[in-house]
Amino acid sequence: MFEVPHSSACSRRNACRRRQFRAPGPGQEPAAPAAHKPAREVKTGTAWLRMRWTGNPETVEAVTMRLWSDAFGENEAVPVKFTKDGYNTSPPFGWDGLPDGTRELALLFEGVTPATHEPWVHWLVYKIPADAEDLPSGFKHAREPEEPMHVLQGSNGLGNIGYDGPSGTVGRTYRYRIRLFALDHAMDLEPGLDWKTFELAIKGHVLDQAELHARYERPG
Repeated sequence: MFEVPHSSACSRRNACRRRQFRAPGPGQEPAAPAAHKPAREVKTGTAWLRMRWTGNPETVEAVTMRLWSDAFGENEAVPVKFTKDGYNTSPPFGWDGLPDGTRELALLFEGVTPATHEPWVHWLVYKIPADAEDLPSGFKHAREPEEPMHVLQGSNGLGNIGYDGPSGTVGRTYRYRIRLFALDHAMDLEPGLDWKTFELAIKGHVLDQAELHARYERPG
């Protein structure tokens, strides 16, 4: 077995790189390398770590699907412009490390404060092309926007379509989780779905996922 150090999703484009792990030492029996062996997935922190042979029998390659935003880092504050206290503009996101076989992507932005309640959906966007490298800022409240890119948007916790930015009580810190899903199938779905319906539709089709976390404290 390979010993894999703890890892978490990265919040910046260059925050982490692929790492090399040595095969078992003397006295241990390594598995035989294969030219096209599928990735072995291990859950670690907030991302799935996929182990692949590099072709060198002494090393394997750890490939982590990553999600970040150029607007804020991991566990950093969401800037006011992306909240209801500002322009309520949808923030930008970027990613890499998608698994082989990804056919499309979906992103969920949800509030997880208080932890005892169901997460509050701030944004559900799906039908993101598999070859897209980022999700630009500034989506309108349309079920099937064409700009800044063609995607489908679901309903948020208020029952409205599109992005609903952070808000809350003055002086209280609110926590958020953003999840990116790599799907193995081009889903034939209508726009405007709520999260529960979408979650059921993608069950069994999630190849991998990555998370980014953020917070917001409403100014007084």
